[in-house]
Order: sequence, then C-alpha cells, then structure tokens
Amino acid sequence: MRTLGAAVDTAIDAGELGTRYAAWRGRDWNNADVAAVADYTIWVPAFRALFAASDGFAPFYTAAKELAALESEPRRLRLAEIERLERRLGT
Repeated sequence: MRTLGAAVDTAIDAGELGTRYAAWRGRDWNNADVAAVADYTIWVPAFRALFAASDGFAPFYTAAKELAALESEPRRLRLAEIERLERRLGT
C-alpha cells in the first residue's frame, strides 16, 4: 500500500499540486496533518459559492469572518447549507 507521503510526492513531481505544496515533499505525515488537509479541502466548494455570492473580496472576507465566529457545529451546518445551495444553483 502506498503511503500518503509517497502519494503527495508523486503528485508534486507530476505537477498536479502546483508549487505551493513543494515544502510537503518527503514529509512524514501524521493524523493531524491529514485532518488539517481534509478540513480545508472539504469546504472549498462552499467557500467558492460564498465568494461567488459576494460582491468582491471585502464582502467575502466579512462573510468568512462571520462564519469563523460561529461555534463549530453551527459553522459546519452553515457551510453545508451554502454548499447545497451552490449545487442546486450550479454556480
């Protein structure tokens, strides 16, 4: 079985991740690393939809700060709602 680190190295070598992840090459991964990446990537569609619904960066940052101020579960529910709306509207 291929390790996560090996998969990341392969993706970096193939140019699939761009240059911003080059520092991750050859890294020993642990559960906290995997969780951080998963937490970030799982909500990318919701934040794309939030940005698309915003009138530029300033309103987007304001909306993102409002989300950040929520407790974990209400924030997760709100992000899931945004993502569902995005799927329905196809933005």
